[in-house]
Amino acid sequence: MNRQVDTNRDGRDERWVESVFGRIWNGGGGNMFSGDHVFMRDDFFRLLDLEIKRARRYQNLFGVLKFELDDRRSKGTRSQGRNLKSVLKLLREEVRETDVVGQTKKNEIMILLPYCDSPGSEIVYARLSSLIRDFHFGDDELKIHSGFACFPTEGIDMTEILNKLATHEINGSVGGTN
Repeated sequence: MNRQVDTNRDGRDERWVESVFGRIWNGGGGNMFSGDHVFMRDDFFRLLDLEIKRARRYQNLFGVLKFELDDRRSKGTRSQGRNLKSVLKLLREEVRETDVVGQTKKNEIMILLPYCDSPGSEIVYARLSSLIRDFHFGDDELKIHSGFACFPTEGIDMTEILNKLATHEINGSVGGTN
């Protein structure tokens, strides 16, 4: 049975969502219901765009968090990849199953928090930042640049939200040199 949901007139969004979640459900990138899936850049930004459209239409709130790893002082490329995987795993384990985690750049992780207002986003942001700060990364020195923004408080479109993320940046050393 082919069920159709009208997200736009030509159905492109619907077909895209079906293809992305079909790959996940069929084992091609993590099990969405176990909370271990991380979306890649294009898929994450497409989901963010759809969430903005949905939030405008139904007057919903959502938050976006950003964590960018600066591990240039890590000992080797393998260590850098291991640090990213550790942070991704830590964040994925700590957020709700309904939250969307994406790797948007080589060392950048973003999290979409549906139905989360500005104070709630700030609480989640503080909690996750604290977890990362207290996590032991071995002998590596790791800096995390991070920020958060909420729809519609800090922006009503993707550009405004992403710009607001950049203005909330906080630097902190974590790892072997706390």
